[in-house]
Amino acid sequence: MTRKLQLLRGTTVQNDAFTGSSGELTVDTDTHELRVHDGSTAGGHVIPTKSEVYTQTQADTILAGKANTSLSNLTSTGANIGNWSSNVTNCITYIPQDIKLELNNGTLTLKAGSKVYNGNGLWKTITADKTFSWPYTGSGFIFVGSSGGISVTNTGSETVSSLPTPATTYKIFYNTSDHKCYFDANNTAMQEISFPIGRFTANNGITSIDQVFNGFGYIGSTIYALPGVKGLVPNGRNPDGSLKNTSFTINEVHTATFSGTINYTTLALSPSGWIGESNYYSYAEDINYNIWGGNKSDVQNVVLFGNCKLSSGAISNFSTKTAFHTVDYSDYSNLVTTVNTKANDNAVVHLAGTETIGGYKYFSNQIRRDSVFGSSGTSLIEATDTNGKGFVVNQCFYANNAIVNRMAAYNATSQNWTYIDVWNYDNGGTYATAPASDGWGTILLTSAISKSQNGYVKLGNGIIIQWGHVDDPNNQHVYTVNLPTAFGSTNYKTMVITDHNTQSHSFLPNYINSAERTTTTFTVYRQGDARANSFEWIAIGY
Repeated sequence: MTRKLQLLRGTTVQNDAFTGSSGELTVDTDTHELRVHDGSTAGGHVIPTKSEVYTQTQADTILAGKANTSLSNLTSTGANIGNWSSNVTNCITYIPQDIKLELNNGTLTLKAGSKVYNGNGLWKTITADKTFSWPYTGSGFIFVGSSGGISVTNTGSETVSSLPTPATTYKIFYNTSDHKCYFDANNTAMQEISFPIGRFTANNGITSIDQVFNGFGYIGSTIYALPGVKGLVPNGRNPDGSLKNTSFTINEVHTATFSGTINYTTLALSPSGWIGESNYYSYAEDINYNIWGGNKSDVQNVVLFGNCKLSSGAISNFSTKTAFHTVDYSDYSNLVTTVNTKANDNAVVHLAGTETIGGYKYFSNQIRRDSVFGSSGTSLIEATDTNGKGFVVNQCFYANNAIVNRMAAYNATSQNWTYIDVWNYDNGGTYATAPASDGWGTILLTSAISKSQNGYVKLGNGIIIQWGHVDDPNNQHVYTVNLPTAFGSTNYKTMVITDHNTQSHSFLPNYINSAERTTTTFTVYRQGDARANSFEWIAIGY
């Protein structure tokens, strides 16, 4: 006879109200789930069904979507984090740096390799540096002309039209018919130009580059997005609650021309390249969507990338988001390896020319750091003249119970050092030293000083000034003066003056014998009544 095993069973409500013995099983006849009981918990503990348990593949997929943003956890096991975007959203992730503009002493330079566009795509690639000067006052747009050179035009001299019709001298147009820009030179012939590549300000010459139109720009009431821009459009949330996004790349030039008056508006970009503006755009964080008018059911498939104003047919206050960038494992690993292998006391981290770390630092001159600051080490920053004529150094080190800050310059032609040291002693004393120099304009810094009745001061160029006062109760005819500090030679000069008092009013002057000078003493010969008086002296030498 066949035996059947049947467990206690009941509805979900009945199971929730039942407290079974420890290890007892019951069946939920509504959900077909098993429950194991512990003798105290009402309803017991539900055992998940197969459909509720993740497979290894499903688990790996979910875990890969959880980016570990802690740098300490970016080890080799995390080198292939594929979906870091599950922790960021609604952002521009890359803006191509096609326009490379520099300003030097009022002269604009568009660097070789720069790419400029019109409404139909790439217009010109600059093959050699282009320069431009403008000795006037004003502000406006920078653009590239038909010959490939750069030029400027004042604010207010740009517009949008259906045809490139000459209207005002030195005006630039965006033609909505052929999607090209034109420059009206002298109100006669129109020449094709690039989209504006930036904005400038001038005061009797160009004083600043205010904006560079990499990725996005504008002319008149038209905004354009350029190829290569990448972003993440918010697209809800994953089952585990992490952010879900749609990534996109703009592959061609996209434009949008607006009208009316807009006090301040939000700019939006769709994956297809459509550009829109409205104050009704907003981001709903809880559902991870951009929405319209605060209505969470009206989802917008866009990324919010900037803001602007619009009045009298011209855009102003145009600003865009910077590209979001996070350190990936490769960046972090390479940087840590470089720093760790060069961080001991005698190591050198040396960056020169166009060398970079992670693509974000550029050094036109050498910068070097020698060892870590410590009792015997130095911290050195060295900037080398690019023409090789020498370099300057700022160095800190610890010596003789003092922190020393040295500012030094090396002349490669004469192979000579010039430096100034500032000593800050542990006991609070501070003084400066400099090498001996007889050159015009030498800075005379105090290297040592004794402020007393018999004292001295040493100057940074080696000159020593000493002084003193002598009371001789024995009225000696010959008196030897001991100098407070030694001179470097006997070629110093002295002056002795009698300190006149009431003991005598008639005396002969004191004198010295220079042949009897030593580096530490000199002799004073006193005559007559002068022996009854004290005297003062001063000595100058090196």
